[in-house]
Amino acid sequence: MAVPKKRKSKSKNNLQNLRRKAQIQAKKALSKAKKTLNLLKLKINTISTKLETKIDNYCDNVDPTRGTCIGIMSYSSFILILPISILYRKLFLEYTWEQILEKAFDPVAVATYKLTFSLALFTAVFNTAFGFCVAWIITRFNFRGRALIDKMVDVPLCLPTSAGGIAITSVFGNKGLFGPILQAANIKIVYSKFGVLLAMMFVSFPFVVRSVQPIIERFDIEMEEAAWCAGGSPYETASRVIFPALIPALISGFTITFARSIGEFGTVVMLSSNLAFDDLVTSVLVFQSLEQYDLCAARSITGTVIIFAYIFLFTMNSARSIYNRRTSRYSY
Repeated sequence: MAVPKKRKSKSKNNLQNLRRKAQIQAKKALSKAKKTLNLLKLKINTISTKLETKIDNYCDNVDPTRGTCIGIMSYSSFILILPISILYRKLFLEYTWEQILEKAFDPVAVATYKLTFSLALFTAVFNTAFGFCVAWIITRFNFRGRALIDKMVDVPLCLPTSAGGIAITSVFGNKGLFGPILQAANIKIVYSKFGVLLAMMFVSFPFVVRSVQPIIERFDIEMEEAAWCAGGSPYETASRVIFPALIPALISGFTITFARSIGEFGTVVMLSSNLAFDDLVTSVLVFQSLEQYDLCAARSITGTVIIFAYIFLFTMNSARSIYNRRTSRYSY
């Protein structure tokens, strides 16, 4: 049977309507998807911008050398602070205060403190003055043997301390170069306080020279010439132009020389008789206490010397810092 024309037209219209509805729904879905994608893009852009700003702020605030500094400070703490802290920990845990004070301030120990610090102070003063003169001559004057003297200054740093003791003994000992002359004059250097003083001077001599020499090399000679042209005398030029720039280096050299003299052992033990109340110094007394298995005395004396040395170093470093702040106009 044939399908009527009216039914065919209705079915076509229905199909067309369905297609139109489907197209309209598809367009709506696409527009919604586009809007959603655009919103996602905006959110991603804002998040990435915030992350970039946070990263930039973090990079600006964080020092790139922070890790290196932490590593260096950790190593320094392990090498310096840890042994000293363990020393005091064992000292206070294993012994009473009465035992510690008795050993630390025993008459023999007190005598060694006085002798060690007095000789170290004299050594620091003498080597500071003489080392400045040597540094000035090496830097400002040209003469034959200048390079040799400049290299010889560092010899005490290269030698074992016992070798320094042997070298001084071969000059001032009874059978040394000047031994017969000293014996004839009834002067005793080796195995006396003079021997200890020579030992301290020998091992600590380079520190002042090497502390002052770079400052003299960088010093502008035109400043001296300007002072002379202004009518300044040599004394005024030295006191107002030269020495203000050298004082921080002289303080550093003086401090290192004093500290090195306190801790010297190898050369001192060979040039002194090591007798109590005569020429016995603190470093040798600590060694003698260890030889006698008196750990309480060794640790107590060591702890006391560390405290004295820290007070001295803190005072000298504070003085240098105060001077640097007050005389900042002399910096180059």
